[in-house]
Amino acid sequence: MNPLYTVYGFCQKDSDKVIGQIALEHSDLTEYAVNISYYLAPEYRNLGIMTEALRAFLTRMQPYLSGMPVLAVIDRRNPASVAVAKANGFSLLPAGSQILEKRPEGFFAMIYNDTVDAD
Repeated sequence: MNPLYTVYGFCQKDSDKVIGQIALEHSDLTEYAVNISYYLAPEYRNLGIMTEALRAFLTRMQPYLSGMPVLAVIDRRNPASVAVAKANGFSLLPAGSQILEKRPEGFFAMIYNDTVDAD
């Protein structure tokens, strides 16, 4: 298991009920990046909540990332998660990236910033 750097859980307004989380962990695809993952309870999906939460999280974490690439490894069967990543500035890694060779089969690998040379 990769070292977990930070987990951000968030609640429904005026409630203690945790409805989602976002986490950063050391990437297993390359030693020079972190992986981001996110989850939202099914009853809160398709409302734009995760798009806003991820945007706020990335903005808050930016000073601590020191230019380190942030990768999202997303199951191809989850287009909603891909849409959330794209809405927050992630793009697919270029075809020649060595990172792509290490991703699990059936998953997209996306990167948050312009630093696609990470190995």
